Amino acid sequence: MLLKLDLGSNTMSNMRHGRMIVTDSLAKIADYLDYSVDYLLSRTDVPEVNRGNEEPVVYKVAARGGEKEITLTAAQRKELAKIIEESQNDDNSDLF
Repeated sequence: MLLKLDLGSNTMSNMRHGRMIVTDSLAKIADYLDYSVDYLLSRTDVPEVNRGNEEPVVYKVAARGGEKEITLTAAQRKELAKIIEESQNDDNSDLF
């Protein structure tokens, strides 16, 4: 990772020993890992990057009577993925 980001070994050594690293280096690492800087600094338990300016994505879905378009933000897509994953892991025993 350090090579890909053009960072020296001192960066990792400083992090390991609890010393501050240059903010540009921290931002590069966060972007590479797709984690927020706050997560890397243990200021939050949420690793996702807050991309408040992210454009919503339009999806075409099958619906009664044809096709329908829905627009989902990043947070909505994440919540939908969570619901789908939970339903795939559910044994549906409560339906019987």
